[in-house]
Amino acid sequence: MCFLPPLRRLEKRSTKVLKSVVACGRGLGDLNLALLVPLIMFMAMEQAILWTDYTKAFISCPIGIQKLGFVMASYGGSTTVFALTLSRLSKYTGRQLLFAVAGVVNLGIFVTLYVWTPRADNEAVIYIVPVVWGLAEGIWQTQSNALIALLFPDKKEAAFANYHTWKAIGFTITFVYSSFLCVATKIIVAIALLVAAMLLYAIVEWRVSRLHANDYRLPSNI
Repeated sequence: MCFLPPLRRLEKRSTKVLKSVVACGRGLGDLNLALLVPLIMFMAMEQAILWTDYTKAFISCPIGIQKLGFVMASYGGSTTVFALTLSRLSKYTGRQLLFAVAGVVNLGIFVTLYVWTPRADNEAVIYIVPVVWGLAEGIWQTQSNALIALLFPDKKEAAFANYHTWKAIGFTITFVYSSFLCVATKIIVAIALLVAAMLLYAIVEWRVSRLHANDYRLPSNI
């Protein structure tokens, strides 16, 4: 009995969990956050496809499982370099351009994977794809967090709770249906979600720009 935590401490923990759940639910009442949910889920889906399908169908099968670590290390290194570089570059380019680049890069990668049948003599390409993938991932990882913090300065707890919750849901859904769908079908699903997510993200940016325009508009009698 002496090793059991005090009841008050347990009550405080349960209260915090309940508050987080309530905050997460209330966060979806914001239209901008609701519109970003597909993009958040796509970020999880594209990572899951890389970790499961690319490693199995595009690395282990054509060039052997012994090369798996080296190929994924190239992805990790690429993501790190691009994340550090582009996070500094974003103040000159703006987040909209970087999000567009990430979307185009991921779309190009998925189209390539859909039409490409990897062979043992394609080892260079097998390394290049994760390096390019790291460009998109470096943008998603840095700019998505910055976007959430910027759009919801007064509701950061609820916004980030939703961000991590929907990302976890995206991972879960992708891993669950991974055993039932072929690689080509999963790529088509990812492309469809990406297109929808980018369209909804564009709506968010339009809403934000319109709000800022209204805030800075001068009265007509001046």
